[in-house]
Amino acid sequence: MRVDIWDIMIAALLHDIGKVIQRGSSERRTHQEYSMQATDELLKDITNDLNLNLNAIKELVLYHHESHNDNHTKYVKAKHIKILRYADRISAMERLEDEEKAIHLPLISVFSELNLNNTDKTKTAIFKLEEIPSEFVDNSGNFTLLPTVIDKNEYERSEKLASPDLYQNVYSKFIKEWKFFVDNKAFKSKRQLFEVLLTLMRKYFFFVPSAVYRAIPDISLYAHSATTVAIATCLWYFAEEEGGDTLPEEILTEKKPFIIISGDMSGIQNFIYQISSGNALKANKGRSLFLEFL
Repeated sequence: MRVDIWDIMIAALLHDIGKVIQRGSSERRTHQEYSMQATDELLKDITNDLNLNLNAIKELVLYHHESHNDNHTKYVKAKHIKILRYADRISAMERLEDEEKAIHLPLISVFSELNLNNTDKTKTAIFKLEEIPSEFVDNSGNFTLLPTVIDKNEYERSEKLASPDLYQNVYSKFIKEWKFFVDNKAFKSKRQLFEVLLTLMRKYFFFVPSAVYRAIPDISLYAHSATTVAIATCLWYFAEEEGGDTLPEEILTEKKPFIIISGDMSGIQNFIYQISSGNALKANKGRSLFLEFL
């Protein structure tokens, strides 16, 4: 069965999901093995309905770190493995290396690492490992999405905020909600499958660190997975245009297969809210819709 763009995107999204299981388990296995196990669990009951190339997706997930297995895969070509490996490597370039540390440490707010003039360098801000709350304010009137500020020297002792039990809990909630969609046959296309999977990973893995061991854990697993998908998608289209069964690493620097564009629009609040007409509500909705399209 041919490997298509959705196989690449789904594999890129799930390539590190095994880290959640690994950190909640006492069994010594690689995160790639756990990721392949999770991929099978998530997709096996809907593979036939959506014509998924499950074997290819599992191979992509399992071998996304191992260059020596490029020519020994059964369901994917070497270039497919390289697409995911390159995308993962490029996405991980934002990580800052650090000394070895325990794997059960919470996500650090990236803003607490900014070096501004008035920054208290003895403090850091961390997030408890949990799903994104459905309410932004709790019963006591506190904002639920705000990180906890602690002394930096206490960070290494904050494992209780990212304990194995919390990893097991957040993953079991993720699986439970996923199975609700599967049991109710909610997926009519690969696009729907991908979008639901992406949404659930954002909900449950937004506060899961992507990397902890020898890295400053200030990037979430969701953010790393999402950017890996974006880069892998570009590389897949690039590889299809190039043709052939391989994708030399030099080609990434020689031909630059993708470009990251950032932008900003100032004055949005003024555009939406500075309306003085009698039909202000309609005008407000219209301008909001204009920005959605934009």
